[in-house]
Amino acid sequence: MTWRAFLTILLFFNCHSRTARGTKAVLHSVWNPLCLLTADLEKLQGRAQESLANDAATVTELTQQLLRAEVYKQIKNSPEIHHKIKPLTAHIANLIQSQQNALHQNVAKDLKHTRALAFLQGHIAEFLTVFAAATNKGGTGDARCLVAEAGASASTTPVKLSEVSAMCKLTTTNVETGSANEGNLDRFSSTGYSGFTGQTSDTGNQGQLLTTGDVKCPLTKPTANNGIIADGTGNLANNIVYYAGGYLKLSQASKFQAEKITTATAIPPTAKAYKDAHNAFLATSSKRNKNSDISYDTMTADPVFKHVFDIIVLGKPKVDDSNRQANLTAIYKDATTFNTNILDKIKNEPIPHTAYKEGDGGKTNLGEITNIAELQTILAYYETRNANKAAEKVKQIEAELAAAQANTKVITKTMKEICADLTDPEKCATNDNCKYEKDRKEDPKCVLSDKGKQAAEKEAKETVGKNGKTEEKCTGKEQKDCKSPDCKWEGNACKDSSFLLNKKLALTASAYASFVTF
Repeated sequence: MTWRAFLTILLFFNCHSRTARGTKAVLHSVWNPLCLLTADLEKLQGRAQESLANDAATVTELTQQLLRAEVYKQIKNSPEIHHKIKPLTAHIANLIQSQQNALHQNVAKDLKHTRALAFLQGHIAEFLTVFAAATNKGGTGDARCLVAEAGASASTTPVKLSEVSAMCKLTTTNVETGSANEGNLDRFSSTGYSGFTGQTSDTGNQGQLLTTGDVKCPLTKPTANNGIIADGTGNLANNIVYYAGGYLKLSQASKFQAEKITTATAIPPTAKAYKDAHNAFLATSSKRNKNSDISYDTMTADPVFKHVFDIIVLGKPKVDDSNRQANLTAIYKDATTFNTNILDKIKNEPIPHTAYKEGDGGKTNLGEITNIAELQTILAYYETRNANKAAEKVKQIEAELAAAQANTKVITKTMKEICADLTDPEKCATNDNCKYEKDRKEDPKCVLSDKGKQAAEKEAKETVGKNGKTEEKCTGKEQKDCKSPDCKWEGNACKDSSFLLNKKLALTASAYASFVTF
């Protein structure tokens, strides 16, 4: 082989090798907006996470307020406080339920949007990582597929993978929250994306998407035999490689191309990741804040509050708004008074540590206690205290009743008196011991039936005093002769004062016991 022939072969392989090295690197003006977009995608995911955290915090804080109100009700334990607090706690419970429903919906919605954001972020990270790490050995030394800003369209300064990782936050760490997510987003707009190149294609003459400088990149080469989309036969018409989630693509027809994404509605299906991410931006760009404040106007407009107020306070199943408003004003006054006399007092109620801690004699205001388990413990403490007090009071009343019964006679209504009290014909008819005589001239018209007379005779025989005689000091006396201290007129009959005392004690015990469950 002559030296001329050897030189010819060497030049052929050298030229063929240079052709295989690829075309040009991607300009800074093309890849850097993608880098900035990753930061925006990271912020949006952080905002979505914060929104969900605020949703959960709202439920927690409302639960705290519900428990505090219940504790305050037990501490004061009066009918007046019960009337004020019970409708309030019903309203708070309704807010909790509504917020929990919203939280479930927001979890599903935000998960969908964060997946779209992370999906695009992953595509961009893959593009930047692969292009920054792709080497090509040529006459100018090692080069990569991304070039720096210096040199503009003719830039030849390669950007290393370590540099891209630092600039573009290519990280797998946890999503950040707080101040890291504040501020404006650089690449999102209300209608699409901003800051991306308007040039859609480099068809051979570089300088728009690819550098004109002497930097080679095999990932942007569309030639038939040696490019990344080559099949070895020259049939490249349908071969397309998409980069960065579809924003960039390589084809034989249009070489290296950038899709227009400035208008979200016009984004092509091949770049759907950008459309989905933009929808996620619209849904997550504004954080949802905590919303656990109790508003007087919102409370009094709540149907649940209205129902409980009508039942508990007014004793009616339903009251029209105008009548209810008068009662609301009587009990709560207005929004300012409601805040001062109820909400503020609940917050400022001092709680001894002995109610929920051991070995501590201090006190903490109720509004400063945030641990739900501690609040529940405090509630149980005061509920138990009130139940014990009620039980002791009932025992005391029962003892007084027993003592009164031991020292005085007990005369209950006679069968005749029971019938006489039934002035309504229908009610009279429901008692087998009575019958209603409508033609009777004088009252009462409800008198003893034959069965009732027999029962009355039996009752008279059984109701005897210590000497074997029925003790009826007051029974049968006219109203003008029914005088204290031994007698008192009640209804349409003269009763022994001892009977009335016993009746009063029994009713008091019953009322006090029932109040425990209020």
